[in-house]
Amino acid sequence: MRPADLDEDVFAGSFYLFFGRIDEYKGLARLLYAYGACGKNRPLVVAGSGTLSAEESKLANETTGVAVVNRFISDEEMVWLFEHCLCVCLPYTEASQSGVLAMAYRFGKPVIVSDLEGLTEFVNEGGTGLVFHTEEELVAELDEIAMSGVAERLGAGASRFLTENLDWGRNARRWIESAREHHKTL
Repeated sequence: MRPADLDEDVFAGSFYLFFGRIDEYKGLARLLYAYGACGKNRPLVVAGSGTLSAEESKLANETTGVAVVNRFISDEEMVWLFEHCLCVCLPYTEASQSGVLAMAYRFGKPVIVSDLEGLTEFVNEGGTGLVFHTEEELVAELDEIAMSGVAERLGAGASRFLTENLDWGRNARRWIESAREHHKTL
């Protein structure tokens, strides 16, 4: 179900999505700066609980096309957000891993991520999403992913990556088979 905080007319189509707990290391300010500088082909939804910094609040309030849903997001709302977004943005400034990336892939959505270990291992550049090194690259990637067919192509790659690399059953079978092979060589 669409979060009631989102204007039905504006957010009925696709949008960029920043999802999850709002913390300083998540890089929301850099995303808001980049979004303000891009072509704004789609709205940006920031969904999750946490405290926005003064800078983030100012940018979110002053940048046209940004909607902030700063509260707990129910499972039904989360599903709606992932089903309807164009892509998921992870502009983190530090990271180990992210469940948000796996959720994006589960819904067949591409990602735009910072060039950080813990994220880049799960992104096939140009195949499942885009990796940026600078804010200028983030601006360009927001525009690129909104071009016709790009998000759909990357989303199909994300779905394949999920099946081939992040499926628990498949990975467990691979591990068991590897253990059997290793045991045979002993």
